[in-house]
Amino acid sequence: MGRPVTRWVRRPSSGTMAYVGMAAICVFGLAVVVLLGQWRTGSLMMSAGLMLGAIARVLLPERLSGLLRVRRKWIDVLMLNGAAIMLAFMALAIPER
Repeated sequence: MGRPVTRWVRRPSSGTMAYVGMAAICVFGLAVVVLLGQWRTGSLMMSAGLMLGAIARVLLPERLSGLLRVRRKWIDVLMLNGAAIMLAFMALAIPER
């Protein structure tokens, strides 16, 4: 008899899980906008998701950053924070009717 075949399953990195969480929050915020029509709440949720992604990118080391690692760390953080701040500013600056 031969040795049993061992299958190695690679677990996703912490950065990949952070990316999935960030994307899930953003999709949920978009669903709030589309399905419930509450654009301010949904936009702030999407902004929070992007901000959490930026925080995760800062805290995780390069080898664990997974799908959050696109460019250099400072560029990734700058882009995620910039998008989050602009989205939150638009959500808060536009007056209610």
